[in-house]
Amino acid sequence: MRHIISLRLENELGALSRVASLFSQRNYNIERLTIANLPKIRLLSRLILTTIWHDKFIEQIIKNVNKPIKVVKLVNLSESVHIDRGLIFGTS
Repeated sequence: MRHIISLRLENELGALSRVASLFSQRNYNIERLTIANLPKIRLLSRLILTTIWHDKFIEQIIKNVNKPIKVVKLVNLSESVHIDRGLIFGTS
């Protein structure tokens, strides 16, 4: 099943690489990844990632993400009503 996980984390050096290494250490695949600074709160970033795994593995990911990274808020968007859009960049 596809899961979309939204993280609000402290904007510090290496935060993105720690999230990516957490997934690679456990052989989880990140299908899509988006990260950006929150405009009003400069000290926080929002990271949205999409992965395909079983529900019990997603619970492990959610528990393990909080350990090496200072996560302020974590939401599994797959559990609520959402719109999933993808962008395609072409050359002209």
